[in-house]
Amino acid sequence: MRILRLPDEYLADLIADGPTVIMALRWHARTPAAGDRIHLDTLGHWRVLEILRRERAGFGADLRAVLLANSDA
Repeated sequence: MRILRLPDEYLADLIADGPTVIMALRWHARTPAAGDRIHLDTLGHWRVLEILRRERAGFGADLRAVLLANSDA
């Protein structure tokens, strides 16, 4: 498990999908792995559940994630 600390600007889109969200990262953020944690400046700590699409030329990765409670972060 890795912890990736990213500025909010690295997040291109955040779409609610039931109890999870779909995150689209900008092209300059490396693709995390399932189980990794992402810490965003103002949006808190997230656990990556699955990678929907890896980064490709000019675009970042799309992934499914869940917000962690303060005790889980």
